[in-house]
Amino acid sequence: MKVLSADLLSRLYGLSAAEGRLCAVLFEAGSLGDALEKLGMSRNTAKTHLTHIFQKMGVSSQAQMLRQLATGFGLPQQRQAVARSL
Repeated sequence: MKVLSADLLSRLYGLSAAEGRLCAVLFEAGSLGDALEKLGMSRNTAKTHLTHIFQKMGVSSQAQMLRQLATGFGLPQQRQAVARSL
């Protein structure tokens, strides 16, 4: 399984540190419940962060977000190369 850096996600998508952590842990954990448990975050806080993450990533669902992350960050080729080098 691919592991994503919260810092990398924050820089690529303009996420806050907390949004980057949630995004990375959610990608790793696979379920919101598991991610919340790992982060010690409330469901309401996560919903707020996810709303911001979706807006910044240009997606409208958790499934779209995870698919985009799993398939090269949804970025143009040139930015993918930069992301891999970070």
